Amino acid sequence: MSKKGEINPISEEDSEETVPTTSLKNRHIIHAITASLMFMILWTPYRYLTPILISKGISMHSLDSLVKPVVKSGIVIFCFKFLDKIPRNRYLKELGIKREGLLKGISLGAIAWLIYTSTLQRLTLYFSTRGTFHPHRRLTISDFPTYLLNLGYYVLIVGFFEELLARGYVLREFYKGLQMRYRAFWSVLASGSIFSLFHMPIDIFLRKLAAGQIATHLVWTFLFSILAGYLFIRSNWQLAGIAVLHGLIDVEPLFSLIPENITTENET
Repeated sequence: MSKKGEINPISEEDSEETVPTTSLKNRHIIHAITASLMFMILWTPYRYLTPILISKGISMHSLDSLVKPVVKSGIVIFCFKFLDKIPRNRYLKELGIKREGLLKGISLGAIAWLIYTSTLQRLTLYFSTRGTFHPHRRLTISDFPTYLLNLGYYVLIVGFFEELLARGYVLREFYKGLQMRYRAFWSVLASGSIFSLFHMPIDIFLRKLAAGQIATHLVWTFLFSILAGYLFIRSNWQLAGIAVLHGLIDVEPLFSLIPENITTENET
């Protein structure tokens, strides 16, 4: 029986055991770490080669549209098949790809993006101008068809497949394995830390950021991960919502609260 207020990531009909044994708990944690290591082993050399491929005239969007889905979904399927050994008909539900709560999840993702973006821009404006300028809302998009095309890429390719591995698999495995008080908190913390590290290859090899910039980006990515993890759990493990949140945050901002004549140094 679950504690009051605690969300069970697996329905009773899908769970193999009512009370996991110690070895089963450890197994889930090991699976989360294994999937994360597999990703870093595969992704680091790819990001090392990405600038070379771009110099040959291949766009990063074209590359990632092929490689990202193959690598991330491939790792998840491998783990399900050889580590978790669960039936194929449970794959989608385990990852949070389901009809139940779809509209609610997408709505929560959009609302979370609005709050996150507005808060971040207000803080950026305040610290950049020492509080001497007030927010001024304005649209920053003039070419909406292009914006929608880019949004589709960032939601369906970047957001969906990054969340598929980081939250759909890694976070849930931590949640299943960490059978302790406040396990949701510790699961979000653990998966968020790992998700931040996932971004080091692109910062080092493609963006070529300095150490301080990498550290700043890791912190912002971790804070986003806390929000995404919390939203994933509170939406009853609905992946669509956090894919929308992720895509909206990564794409060019739809609006800005920062006046046009103000410049900031908040690029990451």
